[in-house]
Amino acid sequence: MNAVRLLLPLLPLLFAACVVAPAAIAQPQAVGRVEQAAGLAWAIPPGAAERTLARGDSIFEGESIVTASDGELLIRMVDDAVIAVRANTRFTVSRYQFASRERVKESTSLLSITRGALRTVTGLIGRQNPRGFQVGTSTATIGVRGTDFETVVVEDDTPEAAAGTYQRVTSGATVVTDLKSGQTLEVTAGQVAFAALNIAAAAQGLGLLNNVPAVFRPGRYDNLLQAAGDLLQQQLLKQVPGNLRQFMPNLPGLFR
Repeated sequence: MNAVRLLLPLLPLLFAACVVAPAAIAQPQAVGRVEQAAGLAWAIPPGAAERTLARGDSIFEGESIVTASDGELLIRMVDDAVIAVRANTRFTVSRYQFASRERVKESTSLLSITRGALRTVTGLIGRQNPRGFQVGTSTATIGVRGTDFETVVVEDDTPEAAAGTYQRVTSGATVVTDLKSGQTLEVTAGQVAFAALNIAAAAQGLGLLNNVPAVFRPGRYDNLLQAAGDLLQQQLLKQVPGNLRQFMPNLPGLFR
């Protein structure tokens, strides 16, 4: 009886421990990792305080990633996609679920850019399950066909460029859909597309630009980005039987 009396004050604590334990187990899974970082950058989890990002830090599903005017990041995702985050950028990892290398068809990647620029070399999801990969902005959605591409979101009209979404493809192809008109446009290597934010400018509809606008600027990690894409392509090529590679000399291009 004395033992019971001693335990009574502890019951609230024991109950709290039972409630907290499942929550501790249900920690979000990392979907990416910062491989390179320069300047200031932050991750903002939903409903939580922001944290400063540094090399080696994890990226979690649902987080918004923000870079300052001097900030740049190189992020490798769990499916080996590599993302170069330019300065003055904000984007959200809205959904990133990678089942496994054997179940890529069940995987999904959805990124949303509010401002700034991302250059992305797609990983296994974008190359083997392109339907599961999408980038969204305020004016367009972008699908891929296993590729190296850059998306720039300009929030307001400037003398340099009109507000909207700019899409440039280095290799492979993307499919850009204008959210206002529903018009769809394929963008291939070397091409730049534009989906305007302002209604007046959008009267011309989604279209290709004759010249590469100044909104596209090189980043400090572009060389590492390209190397990562080449490495993934080589790994995918090794999965193809040797006798098939022999009769398909242009096979590497299929993975772009």
